[in-house]
Amino acid sequence: MKHHLNGGKLKNGIPQPLCGETRFRNLQTRLDMVNCDRCLQARNSLMSEYEPIALVDMDGTVCNFHDTMEHDLHALLGRTRVPKDVRWKIGLLIRSQEGWFQNLKPIPLGFKIVGLLRSLGYDIMVLTKGNTKIKSCWSEKAMWCTKHMPFAKVTITEDKGLVYGRVLVDDWVPYIERWKKWRPRGIVIVPAQPWNRNVKGDGIYRVRHAADLARLKPILAAQAVRPPGAKR
Repeated sequence: MKHHLNGGKLKNGIPQPLCGETRFRNLQTRLDMVNCDRCLQARNSLMSEYEPIALVDMDGTVCNFHDTMEHDLHALLGRTRVPKDVRWKIGLLIRSQEGWFQNLKPIPLGFKIVGLLRSLGYDIMVLTKGNTKIKSCWSEKAMWCTKHMPFAKVTITEDKGLVYGRVLVDDWVPYIERWKKWRPRGIVIVPAQPWNRNVKGDGIYRVRHAADLARLKPILAAQAVRPPGAKR
């Protein structure tokens, strides 16, 4: 990665990329990227020197997307069975209603996880996937975070694997696997859901209740202060 850094020169304390496709904007690690995997790897390596960031998913982690969706589907369909693709399209219409995302209820376990991470000095960044078919979900998710998590930064993305963090809190296994591909030393906290019952891997911890969090506390504390480049 050395050939992607400008001779180790610093600007505002940040090593400058040599690659013409990328440039760091500020200490908040904003990075313009145009199809450059090596610069992405360089960015992830350099960012770990600055601050412990915990990435927190929304749907199924801190807000009750799935139970709300099942409730609304049942209200429309009752016991009527429909093909999966039809059910998905109806769900899309439900989510497209004004205020649907904004009015989702918080999940207590998710907020206990967030509280623990904050107590250990992590900066919280909400990391949620935006649905390109529902434009309103982007703004409504941001409004939900302003109401329930005003202390958090918010990133809405189409690819969670591109976003840096020392810890990821997420319930969806494909997103976890994508993120771990780039952050093999990262820790993942998985709020227990039926669809992640079999999740496993190095640094991946499934959490069902507060007792599980108590056992994770020393691991998370060590991760927050881990020197750049050091193994867990």
